Amino acid sequence: MEGRWRHIKVLVIEDEPDMSIFLSNLLSSNGYTTIRAYTPDEAFAIAVDLLPEIIILDVMLPAEGGIELFRRFRDDPKLCGVPVVLISAVGKKIFCHYQKCQNLKFGRRVPDPEGYLQKPLEAEELLLIVHKLCRCGA
Repeated sequence: MEGRWRHIKVLVIEDEPDMSIFLSNLLSSNGYTTIRAYTPDEAFAIAVDLLPEIIILDVMLPAEGGIELFRRFRDDPKLCGVPVVLISAVGKKIFCHYQKCQNLKFGRRVPDPEGYLQKPLEAEELLLIVHKLCRCGA
């Protein structure tokens, strides 16, 4: 089964080195090709250049942050169809409520991601979402 996913590139965007290594190793050991990025600008440049099949994106990135980077992905014609899994220390319900308030305040809706996971991550849950997204895109 591992070889089945080898051609699938997953871009892992996480500024915490230990978490980035964990995510990359988890995905690599399950047959995915992983690329790591630590900052929004680096991540966007890599995504445009390599066109990953899936993006794993930490919400709490430095500078512009993960949500603004997510918007950039959705606004880019080359990247708008790439599935994104958001990861955050904040639970999904609280995150969605906060985003709804931000949408009202700024008048710009944040699109729904294809997946959302709360830290600390469960390895099996992440793999399940990634496998599902791969099958849907195949």
